[in-house]
Amino acid sequence: MINALQNAIILHPENCSLSFLDFRKEIMVGSFNQKVDLTIKRILGKGQRLFDPDSILRGNCKQLVDALTSEKILKDDSSKHIGRVLGLQCANQRTRGPSIEVSFWKHENESSISSTGSALSCDSPVGL
Repeated sequence: MINALQNAIILHPENCSLSFLDFRKEIMVGSFNQKVDLTIKRILGKGQRLFDPDSILRGNCKQLVDALTSEKILKDDSSKHIGRVLGLQCANQRTRGPSIEVSFWKHENESSISSTGSALSCDSPVGL
């Protein structure tokens, strides 16, 4: 999984892309310094089928998070550094697949969400 991560293409919000190594040299030289939530999206390729909803994070999710930790994007894979992990899958971008898209979001405090009764709002990504 580390090799796959090192060969990854990072999609930048300004419609450009960087190699993982360039991204690490030029944009994100350290680890996140705050707790983050992760969205892991499985983008299907030609002929692939959607997983059942309760199986979306099966497969290589744990290895992917371990690779993000090994590459020092995440300081650790514990709940001290990762809040929520949401698994999604996409069947309408098959020209991009098969691939995995990982998004990082600023973690919101659970107590503030439950006290207001509102859903978590992810307005802007924190990283990749």
